[in-house]
Amino acid sequence: MLIKTLSAASLALLATVSNPANALAECFNATATYYSDYYEGRQTANGETFSNSGYTAAIADWRSFGSYRVTNERTGASVEVYANDRGDFGDNIDLSQAAFDAIGNLDSGVLDVQVCRL
Repeated sequence: MLIKTLSAASLALLATVSNPANALAECFNATATYYSDYYEGRQTANGETFSNSGYTAAIADWRSFGSYRVTNERTGASVEVYANDRGDFGDNIDLSQAAFDAIGNLDSGVLDVQVCRL
């Protein structure tokens, strides 16, 4: 019995290592918007200076800073961003204009996205 248990655990570990995309990723559906020019040069929650030309984001307080993949649910286009700011807006994500423009059109203002922690 112990050998079967170890074998199953080893196979699961091997599957994760051989395909990092299958690693335990925290994903959620969200509505993406983007920062207005008002925030350019202001300090983010982690102390960095905000720039709309960078690939950064603000997420709700209950999520942590770090890297995320944001995917436009309609087109499949995705971008990797670093969450360095926080906002109190539930499952929404606020992207820099550069990050938003990489997966959608700034004129739309809002996108349905999937957000996965990397």
